[in-house]
This record gives sequence, C-alpha cells and structure tokens, in this order.
Amino acid sequence: MNRILFILLLGILGDIKGQSAFQKVFKSNGNEAAYYVLENPAGFLISGFTTVTNGGDKDGYLLQIDPNGEKIWERSYGGPNDDEIIIVEKGSNGGYLLFGHTQSTGNGDNDVFLIKVDDTGNTEWVRTFGGGFREVAPLFGTLITLPDGYIVSGPQYSNLSNGSDFGTYLIRLNQSGNIIWSRCHETGDENYLVANYVEGNTIYAAGNMDEDGAFATFDLSTGDFIAAKKYSGNSRESLYHLMPTVDNHFILSDHSWSLDNANSIYTWVSKVDKTGMVVWSKAYQKTGYNMRSFASPTPDGGLIIVPFSGNTGSNINALLIKTDAEGVVEWAGEYGTDRYETFYRGSPTLDGGFIAVGKAADINGKEHVFVVKTDSEGSIDGCCAKEVQINVIDYPATVSTPSMYSSDPFSFNNWNNALNASTSLISSDFCTAVLPPPPTFDIEPATCGNSQGGKVQVIGLPSLTYSFDGGQFLPPTTYNLLAGGSYSVVVKSSNGCTQSYQVVVPFIGYNMVDTPLIETMPCANTITVTINPTTGFTPFQYQLGTAGWGASNVFPGLEPADYTIFVQDNNGCLDTLNFTVNPDNAPIQVESITIQNIDCLHPIGSIQLTTNGGLGSDYSYNIGSGSPQNNGFFELTTPGNYMITVTDSEGCTTTTPPIVITKNVLPVATESTLDICSDQTLTLPDGTTTNVTGNYVFQLKAVSGCDSTHTVRLGVTEKSLYIPNVFHPNDDGINDWFTVYSSIDCIKSIKYLRVYDRWGGLFFERKDFPTNIDKLGWDGTIEGGKKADTGVYIYDCVLVLASGVEVEYSGDVTVVR
Repeated sequence: MNRILFILLLGILGDIKGQSAFQKVFKSNGNEAAYYVLENPAGFLISGFTTVTNGGDKDGYLLQIDPNGEKIWERSYGGPNDDEIIIVEKGSNGGYLLFGHTQSTGNGDNDVFLIKVDDTGNTEWVRTFGGGFREVAPLFGTLITLPDGYIVSGPQYSNLSNGSDFGTYLIRLNQSGNIIWSRCHETGDENYLVANYVEGNTIYAAGNMDEDGAFATFDLSTGDFIAAKKYSGNSRESLYHLMPTVDNHFILSDHSWSLDNANSIYTWVSKVDKTGMVVWSKAYQKTGYNMRSFASPTPDGGLIIVPFSGNTGSNINALLIKTDAEGVVEWAGEYGTDRYETFYRGSPTLDGGFIAVGKAADINGKEHVFVVKTDSEGSIDGCCAKEVQINVIDYPATVSTPSMYSSDPFSFNNWNNALNASTSLISSDFCTAVLPPPPTFDIEPATCGNSQGGKVQVIGLPSLTYSFDGGQFLPPTTYNLLAGGSYSVVVKSSNGCTQSYQVVVPFIGYNMVDTPLIETMPCANTITVTINPTTGFTPFQYQLGTAGWGASNVFPGLEPADYTIFVQDNNGCLDTLNFTVNPDNAPIQVESITIQNIDCLHPIGSIQLTTNGGLGSDYSYNIGSGSPQNNGFFELTTPGNYMITVTDSEGCTTTTPPIVITKNVLPVATESTLDICSDQTLTLPDGTTTNVTGNYVFQLKAVSGCDSTHTVRLGVTEKSLYIPNVFHPNDDGINDWFTVYSSIDCIKSIKYLRVYDRWGGLFFERKDFPTNIDKLGWDGTIEGGKKADTGVYIYDCVLVLASGVEVEYSGDVTVVR
C-alpha cells in the first residue's frame, strides 16, 4: 500500500527544513510549454516555447527562476515560423547550450538547431543541422556536454536507405558548434536512438529499433556503431531515456503498448547493466491514463518517475512517482487543478526535493508553462497533491541483438538572424485544490485507574471525512477506549485531498515516592534504604533493578552505586525512583601502603599509609599499642610484623593486615680515588704511607654487621684531592674522621666544611682550616657528642686553591659502624 504523502504533525505543516516548495504557471495571452529544467546557481533554468513574441507561431523560450519560483529573466529565440527549445544544458566553456528544432531556416522543412548563450541568455552563436527533409530535436532526449564540446542526436528523415522509414542522426561538435563528425544510423525498418551518456570512449544511447525498446553503444572518436540490445513485447514500445545509477548500471524508461492488448500505454522502466542485460523490468499505470514517462535516479538509490500523459481533457493531472531502488512505489501524487496538466521532464534537486515542468491549461483552453517544486515527500505547502494509486507489474521483455547500417549525413549552417527577444510572461501561484482545514480535538486522558479510558472527539466540518489511526474514513465522531499514546488522524476532502495530523492521548499517573530514606549507620560497611510511598493504593509491590517484585520496602546491604527501585500500587500505577548511595558513606578504605625495609644504607625503616572513605576526613593512626598520630607515616628501627589501626572522626576503625618490615645486613663495598703530588706521601687507613700508584684494599668491621671493603685507588700527580665517601668513626684509629685531604701544594685551605642530616639539618660546621688534619674534620657525632646512626649524610665545602680561586664541592658520606 502506498504511504500517505503529506504529514502534518499536530498542526505543523510537514515541510522539510530548507526545502522550497511551490506550484506556479507562467503565461501570456498565447500558448507556451516547458520541456526541460536545469538546476543552476541562480535557481532553475527552464526551456520550451512561447507564441507571445511571434504572432502565434512558436519561438524557443528560456526562463530563469530563483529557488522559490520567482522569475529572474526570460528570453525567446526564433524566426518567422515555429521554433522550439527542447533541452538546455551547461556549456562546456561557460554559459548554456540550447538544443531544439526550427522551421524558420535550414535545409529542409525542419532542422535541428543549437544556440550558445551566456549566463543571462544573450546569444553567442547559432548553428542549424539537417538534410533536405526533416530532422527533429527529440522532445524527451538529451544533449551531452563534453569537456571539449557536445553530442546531439535524434530522429532524421532526410538521409535514408535500406528501406528505413526514419533513422538516427548522431553528431559530435566542438565548443564553437563546428562538426567533428556526423553519422546516420538505420536498421532495416526504422530506428530512433538518443545519445544520453558518455563514459570513457563509449557513447551510451537508448530508444527504438523496429518498434521495440533499444539500447546501443557507439564509439566516441568516430560515431561508429558498436553493439545493441533490443527489448521486445507483443506490440510497440520505446525506451528513449537512459540515466546512470549509483551502482554503475543504467535506468531505461519510456513506454510500452504490449501490456493491455495495445489498448493503453504503460510507463516502462528497465534497469540494465552496461552491456544491456536486464537486471529488472517493471511497468506502471494509473487507471484511465496513457503514460509515457521519464525516470531519473535519486540520491537515495531510488527513482523519480515523471509521466507525460497522452490524454487530454479536464481532470487529467500531472503525476510524480517515487520508487525505491527495486522500482517499488514509495509514493505517488497528482498536481494541478480540475483542468488539464502534464509534466514533460523532472529531476531531483540539491535540497532533497524534486522539480518538474510541463504545461497547464487555463479556462479558455490555452496552455502555459507549469512548474512544480516539491519537498522530499512530494508535498507543497498549502497545496493538495492527491495520493494516487499506481498499478505495478513485472514486465520481462524479450532481449535480442539487432544490426545497424551507418552513413555520414550532415553539415551545419550559420543562422545569423535568429531572434533573441525579451518576453513578458506573467507568473502566478497555481493551486486551486487546497488542503482541507485542520480539525480540533477534545481529548480525555487515560489514567492509572483506567489505562484504556482515553477518549478523542474529532471536531471538524461535516463535509470532510476522517480516518483515525488507519481506520475507515467517517464523518466527525468520538473514539473511545484508548490507551495513552500518539494517534494519526487523516482528513479527506471531497476532491480527494488528504492531510495528516497527530493527536496525543496523555497518560495521567502520580508520583508515589519523592525521595528514599537512606540510613547510614556509623561504622557500617553497607547502607539500608527504605521506600515510603506517600500516595497510591495499598498493597504496594517493590522491585530493586531487575531483582524481582516483592512486598518489602526495605533494602539493606547496599554498597555505593546508582540504583533504580520500582513501586507499583494496587491500581497498577507504576512509579520509578532513581537514587545514588554516596561513596562518602562507605567504610574507611586503605588506599595504599608504602614500605621501606631496614638495610645497611637505611638503618631506619618506614611505613607510609594513605586512606579514604569513612564518615569524615580527620583520621588518626596508631601502630600496635603505640599512641595515635594524625598522619600515616611511621619510622621503625626494628624488623617485625606491624598492624596499623585507622580511626575516623566518628570513631569508626579499620586495621590493616600485618605489614612485614625486614632487616637486610649485607657487606658494603666502597672505594675512593685520589691523587697526590709526586713529592708527597699518603697515609692509608691502616697507618702505612705510600706515594706509589696502585689499588689498596682494606677490610673494615662494623658492630652493626654492615662490614665493608674499602679500596683506595691512588694516583701520583702534580695535584691531589681526596674527600672520603665512607668512614668508620669507631675509635680504632682507622678512618675515624671525615675531612678533606690533598697535597699541601694543591689546596691552600678549607674555607668551610658542613655536614647535614637527611632532612637538611646542619649539625657540623668548621671554617678556615687546613686540609689533611683528621681531628679538624667531623668525628661522626651529633647533638653534643651523640654518635650518628649508620646511614648517609650530606656535605658541602669550599676549598681555597693555592692560586686563591675558591672551588665548591658537595656530595654524600656514609657512616658505617
């Protein structure tokens, strides 16, 4: 079933944002028609004929309108007799090329002509082509624009052989309209082909061969025939229109007499590949119409079919048919008044809609330019486009391979006196069949207590009928037993115009629960939530998430997270409550534990604890049975297992599992490298002296067990400087002091020597003293004679060289006991 064309949601017209839509005629006191439309930067350029400038005979006509259908400029072209412009296309070098036929000049009684114009219709050059009899610009053909020129084609009667009644001319021209080559092609009977598309070096054409539909290819370089396919029924048919599709195939279209015992004309559309083999083939008809059609692919992969009816008389309206990619009808509509209208050509537009042009009859029987621009659904604001039932059948025509004869036909003539005149057609909106007025609605809602109690009374004109949610069309009435939701109402007028509206039946419920009761007990690991309905009818049922319904309104043991609880009363009303258990209500969490074990370089170990959660941010910490402190850092001198208890501001506690502190006593290997002046000697840690380059190794014992091996690497130079990085202040006479050693010639004095603990506290300083004197250095004590612990300490010093230059040294020294 065809979908309804035009949707109006609750009184808002179903226009698609950004799409213009209009229906207009352009008329004079004579006759005119539009054959072709081209979208361009200014709007739309339309070609056809008018009789207003030539005393009743036809002149070619060109009309430029803006995107809203308003006229910008118009021109007419021709001589003393009938002339028509069938096609307008962009010029290969700017401007536009007009393709038509003339009886005003040429070699025979009808020749084809080309007019090259600029962007506002001013003539640049004119050419005519033809033989001694008659050549025609095809009414529904195509002019191909190439990068270097053009291709035109159509039926010819002047250069026939082989018993043909008529044949096809095919002409390639350069940008100036001069012939590159021209050919005539015939079958043994008759043919009429139209070149529609070029790809690579191949011209693709479609039309008629021996009164059958045809598809043919020609060589672009020469115009020579390459191959053809013929599609036969049991009567006459043609496929004059060929358009490429997005999936690299072609759509062929026009008509067939073979589907109704030659009593009526069906639109025929066939999809073929590039060799002419059929993919699918369908025929379309509106009852009572004879329909030839032009089909154009749409950006969504479907088609817009533009029928041009062979019927005349009143109540024959112009048609548009939109299909999907397989040719299935999506919508179809009639456009016009109660008189006669038809389209000749149409296409998709860049804004997603469609445009079609043709002619419309006035009350005096004269015909005028008819232009319709729709949105993507085929609608026009405020205008009725009646929904149409289109009959669709599969049409598997017989495929065969015909032959063709070729010859060289025509030359061109300049037509220097072709008229280029201004015209003055008057435009007007053309919409007498307006949409039916919208109804009003009296609505009663559905409720929790009566879920099917909604009601809609349609209030409208008694002359109109209304379909409620897809039901039959009835006079205004009331619809009962409705659930809450959205319903469609379609209004139909006596002339068949329809308009859709949407009506919403509300569902009235009530909030049974505003907020949950969240109970946070001090020191609890989980939370209890209680739901207390304030309205509704008992008994109530409750459900937490998807856990299933139950009668209890208490939900214990909830951890921090987002939750949804459903409440349903005895009337079936449902309420939903979303809430969050705040992570701040969670128990104390130990976030991280950092451990420093005890070793020879770290005589004091440590534990660093960080926490979060609890009922406050003021935590206290105690380790074992020790006193509480306000931070989680503990220094430890003894290895063992330690447990730390954290207490928050509410007195809630958490205790860590045992934390293991180990002591690792491993020998320490140290070394020092020094140079002495060549005339000096060095006293080694064992009391011996030397001035010989070499390595001297000493074993040093410490009470703590952190024994060490110390290597002195001695070099004899002209200068020497030695600052130990480890010493044993244990009163054994070996390496008991920390100071600066050098040759007397190299260092004049020590300006100062300072030693700091690991936190930067200064506990030793001496100024202005010589090097090499042990007892002027640091003896390894702090705080009035207390022995410094084994560990690493920081020093800096400034030395005054013999030259008077001051040099600063800094580093660390390790005390080993």
